[in-house]
Amino acid sequence: IDYRGFGKSSLRTPTEQSSYEDTEAAWAYIDRLAPNRKKFIFGHSLGGAMATHLAIKDASASGLILEATFTNIPEMVKATAFGFLPVGGLITQRFDNLDRIDDVKVPILIAHGTDDSIVPFAMSEKLFAAATANKRFFKAEGGSHHNLTSRFFDDYANAVLDHFGLR
Repeated sequence: IDYRGFGKSSLRTPTEQSSYEDTEAAWAYIDRLAPNRKKFIFGHSLGGAMATHLAIKDASASGLILEATFTNIPEMVKATAFGFLPVGGLITQRFDNLDRIDDVKVPILIAHGTDDSIVPFAMSEKLFAAATANKRFFKAEGGSHHNLTSRFFDDYANAVLDHFGLR
C-alpha cells in the first residue's frame, strides 16, 4: 500500500498515526479477501514500524517478517552523518519498534543484510534481542538494504518456510 503522504498517495504530510491507520485499513481489506486463511505481516525498513504495530494490534496474524527494519527514528538519526546534531527534541514521529517489539506475540522472523548502508545491521540485532515471541534471525552476509529477496532468495525462503512451519 501507499501510506498517506508517502509515494504518490497524497500531498498530505505523513504521520505515524496516519500510517498505522492506513495499515489497519489494508489489513482489514486483505482479511475480507481471504477470510480464515493464514496471513503474514511483512514490513521492510519504515514499513517494519507499521508491521510491528499491526502484529501487536491483531494477534490473529500467522507471523511477522521484519526486513531491514530500524529500532526507532531517533537512533536512525544518530546513525547518519548528521547524528551529532541535537535534534532529539524535534523528532515527533518516533516509529519506536524497539520499545514495542516485546509486545508482539506472533512468531517473528527478522532479516537483514550485513552491508545495509541505510539501516545499520546492528539495529535488527537489537530488535531480535528485545523480541520475546518465537523468533528467528536471518543474516544475509553481504546483503544490502534492497537485495535480500533477489540475492538470497533460496536461503530466505527456507528461513520463512522453516520458521513458520510452512513446509
